Amino acid sequence: MRYRVTIGDDQHICYIRCICETASGELLIGDRKNNNVQLLNQTYKMVAYCYLPIRPSAMCSIDSSLVAVSNECTNELHFIRVNNGNSLIKDRIMKLQHKCWGITHHQGNLYITDGIALYHYTVDGRLLSTIYQDTSDKWTGKNYN
Repeated sequence: MRYRVTIGDDQHICYIRCICETASGELLIGDRKNNNVQLLNQTYKMVAYCYLPIRPSAMCSIDSSLVAVSNECTNELHFIRVNNGNSLIKDRIMKLQHKCWGITHHQGNLYITDGIALYHYTVDGRLLSTIYQDTSDKWTGKNYN
């Protein structure tokens, strides 16, 4: 079965790069080519979308209504709030000291990777520690910012 997830003014064919489900059961997809995040209902119909200044590449659920979205080419996390299951609201932007290739949330903490290191953050943006950094050869351990 196929579902339509394009928006009328999309410039490109939809390229779903990331997907997550909130604790409340809403499904969100990140369209990398059209710089947006889309909210789908239980029947996979798009009910809302939110344009971003970045191309979504990683996304994770923070709580029942908040998700974090990143792009590996920027040093920003964009937080989007799901409002009543029918709209998306830009919440805030968190600046990082490194790129963000991957992100996950666990028990109030964010774990972010730039492809070389794993960082431990609070949800409000405080870096708690660098858990791991690969410096095993000339291509790893470099900061490509």
